[in-house]
Amino acid sequence: MQDRNCSPARYEQVKILGLHLVMVLALYGCSTMTPARYSMSADTNQLLKQFRGRKAVLTELVSAASYEPTCRLMGPIQAGDGLTIPQFVVKAFNDELKFADLYDEVQGVRLSGSMDKVAFSSASGWWDLAMTLRSEKGVQFSVEHRYTFTTSFDAFTACAQTAQALGAATQDLIKKLYRTPSFQAYLSDESCLESAIRGYWQSGSCITNGLRPAGKSTRRL
Repeated sequence: MQDRNCSPARYEQVKILGLHLVMVLALYGCSTMTPARYSMSADTNQLLKQFRGRKAVLTELVSAASYEPTCRLMGPIQAGDGLTIPQFVVKAFNDELKFADLYDEVQGVRLSGSMDKVAFSSASGWWDLAMTLRSEKGVQFSVEHRYTFTTSFDAFTACAQTAQALGAATQDLIKKLYRTPSFQAYLSDESCLESAIRGYWQSGSCITNGLRPAGKSTRRL
């Protein structure tokens, strides 16, 4: 008596199902992972409240660092809305300024700079981001941050988690910059400009606003 499971018809069904599975896996492995749109940080907004009346804008970040976007052969991790990751960071930075009513692309302090590092590990669960900002008058600020997150052994889940973590990593990078005393001094009062360049701190608003780094003595230029 012939086994129905081994019939030619059954064999063809299994073969077709297998072909469909291969096609699904091929598409599954070529998908692009994108993070959710950037969400403003309540912590950053609190930091920016001290600068009310000041205005600024970040015009661009050039890609100074190489970036390997492929995640476990699942496909690339890219920012959404057709943006590069440096463009994603620029938009996030300016969105924070807008949310705090500090954004002004005409009369604000104009900043530009470079994205010095963009790297991730879906296996260990981290993003490394670094950037350098420069003012039109030559002041330079650098910040670097490693953001860690929970990852997974499963490739699809791990890559999706990595993509979603980019927004939070960007939040922390921007917040870390705003907590830098020299950057706070620069945004707070332009009289701190030369102090920020030379690493000294003048008396006046740079000190009275609590912007002097701990352990630093006050020095007049």
